Amino acid sequence: MRNLIVLLFFIPLTLNTFAQVGGLSASKLATLNAETVKKNTIEFEPSFGFYNSRYHWDNSSKLHSNFINNDSATVSSSVMFRFSYGLTNNIEIGVSICDNISNANWGIKYNFFSKNKSSAAFILGANTPLGNRNVDLQTKSNENSIATGIIFSQNINKKLSLDVNTQYQHHFFIQKNNHLQDYFINFDLGYYIIDKIQLVSGFNYMFSDGLLTKNSLVFNPGITIEKAKNFILVMQLPYTIYGRNSQKSLGFGLALTIFIE
Repeated sequence: MRNLIVLLFFIPLTLNTFAQVGGLSASKLATLNAETVKKNTIEFEPSFGFYNSRYHWDNSSKLHSNFINNDSATVSSSVMFRFSYGLTNNIEIGVSICDNISNANWGIKYNFFSKNKSSAAFILGANTPLGNRNVDLQTKSNENSIATGIIFSQNINKKLSLDVNTQYQHHFFIQKNNHLQDYFINFDLGYYIIDKIQLVSGFNYMFSDGLLTKNSLVFNPGITIEKAKNFILVMQLPYTIYGRNSQKSLGFGLALTIFIE
């Protein structure tokens, strides 16, 4: 099974654009898998995301009035570029950059266990602002963060497979109305209905601890099409089924993975 897109940036799981470990490959939609990119192979991946969001703040919170009105809505779209490289047979490195070059998402994946149909990997990443932004003179940004996690992947049979990962993200600086640390649980189940066409159902949960406690649960159905020799097309429709002090969104993601050997 070839590695595919990670569209975490277009799913309203997080409170800023860049969150979780980025720049790495996956086998389905928004959940990383334990497999690494083949040694000396590059994955280049342009991707597009669109979503419509409404804010849902907890009325019991004293801080909710400082945010956007509960009846407000946001329509957003973005373009991302991912570059992943197989450094060794079990180590992958990568970076994701948004279209205006304002942020970078760096990641490394280490596959430390692979036996029969099961595999596991450790991931580590950093999120850094680059440019094209209003700069705080104190040089402190909530977008400076590090993230780490564990991945477990299981090939149940020739058609059915499962990817699960848990991640933790720590922000170096906390500003007004922002958060200090985030916790993520991601789950993708894929089934090949016919040769090289895979239907995927995923769930993504986020809990954020800071000045205001926030969480959300996203249902993420999609499809992967691997018919071309060196290209893979991925489409998904993430929908927030629960959110507290966060955005409730319906989105669309499209990506094309290109393999360069």
